[in-house]
Order: sequence, then structure tokens, then C-alpha cells
Amino acid sequence: KVTNGDNDQFSSFQLSSDGTKLLYIAEKKRPEAVSYFKKVTNGDKDNDEKDLKQGAENIFQESWGEQLSTVINPVVIVLDILSEECVLVEPEGRDVSLGKARWLPGNNKELVFVGYENNPRKLGFVYCQNRPSTLFSADIENNICTALTDNNKHICSPRFNPQGTKLVFLERDAALGSPHHSCAILKMVDWESKKISTVIDIVSTPKANGFTGIY
Repeated sequence: KVTNGDNDQFSSFQLSSDGTKLLYIAEKKRPEAVSYFKKVTNGDKDNDEKDLKQGAENIFQESWGEQLSTVINPVVIVLDILSEECVLVEPEGRDVSLGKARWLPGNNKELVFVGYENNPRKLGFVYCQNRPSTLFSADIENNICTALTDNNKHICSPRFNPQGTKLVFLERDAALGSPHHSCAILKMVDWESKKISTVIDIVSTPKANGFTGIY
């Protein structure tokens, strides 16, 4: 299931620069939950064994809260338009919900995305976005995902420059109890070295008629 395009928190839909691959966010397919009392035939076991999970029909599936009740386990999908094959992109060993994916300009093999921590709980996203997250890069040809940041900050709005040499993103405090929509730091990644620097820092006390920071 493709994530709704009106969902600004997770949705992405972008064609690669050469027009051969399309990335988007979709819900990861879960095994169909059926009752222990449902009779499963041999044909079902042979054909759909991986897609059937008996006794799990009443297990609670935690979503991302108000207005995001259908967003449970979003992942990045890359569709090869020529071969009509799909590749699932997700970081190994990390329990995260994925979103905000972007292609590296002039490249159909590298992309970036944000992984939002699912643990300890999905506390909602629409009205409070300071959720712990990590910025990842992905090499889809070699199936390698690399974390570019730690997971103790909220990351949003990753954007490449047209040449693909710099990546900028916004970073906010994600500590429990921190202010909603607090002042953000504009950071930049040098794509060749992967070194991260601060472009615009938090403005704690603005001067009279001065710049108040990024919100």
C-alpha cells in the first residue's frame, strides 16, 4: 500500500534524474492474520505459508497516531520502470519507520531517507514532530544503508543541491519534554567526505529586529 501523498510526515514520490527508477514510501506487507480456528488447507500452506499468521488477528498494530492511523511500518520502495521490479530499502537491524526519501541528483543508485525510531513507542507525529530519528544514505545496487547522524535528534527536510555535492537538513532537539516545533539547526553534509557542519545554529536570544532562527 502506497503511503498517502497528503501525508507530509512520511510520504515521498520522486523519479530518478534519468527517468528509469521511481522511489516512494509504502506500508511494508505484513502476514495475513487469521484465527487459530480457521481451517488452513495444504494448498494454503504450500502457496501462502509466509503470508499467513494464525492467532494474530487481535494483536495490536501501533500506528503513528492521529491522522496517521494507517501508517504503521512505512518503508522505501524503488521501482525499476524498465524491468517493473521493486527493491525494498530499509536499514538492517534498525526498528525504524522510513520517510522523506530523496534521490542523489544525477544518480539512480544512491538516495537518502529519514528513519524515525519506533521504540519505545510511536507517540504521534502531526502536532509534535520532535521524534528521535536518523538520516540514512542508501546504495541500492549493493543493498547498503549507512547512518549519517545519531538517533537522538529529530531530522527533517533533507535536500541536495543541484550538483549533488551538498546535502542540507534541519535538526531539532528530540528529548522527551522538549518544546514542540522548537528552533531548528540547519546542517550540511559534504557528500564526498560525509562530514557534517552547522550552517545556521539555534538563536536563543534574538537581537532587536534581528534574525530569530528557523522554525
